[in-house]
Amino acid sequence: MSTDPHSSVANTIAERAATAATYGGSASAVFFGLNAAEFAAVAGVAIAFAGFLANVWFKHQHLKLAREQAVARKLDSDAE
Repeated sequence: MSTDPHSSVANTIAERAATAATYGGSASAVFFGLNAAEFAAVAGVAIAFAGFLANVWFKHQHLKLAREQAVARKLDSDAE
């Protein structure tokens, strides 16, 4: 066993995180009545939807910047 106090704290935190994840996963499975495959499918759909929303947001921001650049180029060319 290591005498380093940091490793014992890290192990304790890791054990608590693993325990919380285990209890959280099992509680949600019981609450939703899903088996592991069904829970994974639902989680996959949720992650895909979150990815879709992030993609829409970043495309919107890209379009906004592109429009601003186009207006700036037009103003520069009109000024010449």
